[in-house]
Amino acid sequence: MLSKSDILTRVTEASTLVSDEHYAAAVETLHKLADSIKAEISLDAAKLGGHLDATKAALRVLKNAANYSRESIKYQWTDKNGRQCFMDGFRAYRLKEALDLPPRPDNAGESVDLDNILKGTMFSAEPLTLPSIGELKATIQTQRAEYRATNKGPMRKPFEPLWRFGDGLPVVNADYLIDTIAIMGEDADVRYSLTKDGKPNCVGMVHFTSNAGEAFLLPIRMASSSQPKPAAKPDPDVQDKLASLNERLNQTRKELTDAEKYQTNFAISCKRCASMYPDTWSISPDEFADYADWSNRADSLRGRIADLEKRIAEVQAA
Repeated sequence: MLSKSDILTRVTEASTLVSDEHYAAAVETLHKLADSIKAEISLDAAKLGGHLDATKAALRVLKNAANYSRESIKYQWTDKNGRQCFMDGFRAYRLKEALDLPPRPDNAGESVDLDNILKGTMFSAEPLTLPSIGELKATIQTQRAEYRATNKGPMRKPFEPLWRFGDGLPVVNADYLIDTIAIMGEDADVRYSLTKDGKPNCVGMVHFTSNAGEAFLLPIRMASSSQPKPAAKPDPDVQDKLASLNERLNQTRKELTDAEKYQTNFAISCKRCASMYPDTWSISPDEFADYADWSNRADSLRGRIADLEKRIAEVQAA
């Protein structure tokens, strides 16, 4: 296991090489360090693979569904075959044995007919190989570290961990895949969608079957720019979703305007006080802390606005 001393030694070696203008050797040293750390992460994640709770995973799905404007998908329901169903915009489940989930209220509206969404979908004859929970957790940790190193500032992209089933095969959200394994079991049979001519459909649903029932997980559509873009979602009311997202976007923009107005007024006030009392005036610690809080809030709001604008564009393009 790498100790803090080991890491410091290698970073110091790289720093020395840079100082001596041995840039290629410095890069190689840092790459070796990164590989060693990734190996450590994989070992740690494998040890922590452990128990998965199907009910907690299902509750996470419903928590995500609560972000949608259509009331009917925010709660579980029972289909005509007596299966417990629940979904969000990226995954759907039909279970033979019901999990302990919050009851569906009477005013939730008509439930979604998943058969209509799945009608005509063909799935592969060959199953996909499911990764272990340890592999998935190691992948998420490694990708999060890379994300933090390359995405900084208020306009950074939201983090989305990916699991690639293989070349030419679907790419899915790794967190959602962990939840689906928790609900369906690690022995689930997994198939990918096919196009009309029988080729892998990398933007079609991934189908899971097991003794627990069945599940459907939408993959990530990988744009030509190599940036991940969610595929079309089985959201039954796109207009409602766009209206909800735009409402949240307008509210967030208003909050950002208020935060920027505070910053501007604070700067004007400081300038005025400094000109009136150049020898005695200074910013108090409380004033500085308050200004820092508003600045951090403004940065956070800009990131939320960028995220909402991206989601709106994705829904419109779907």
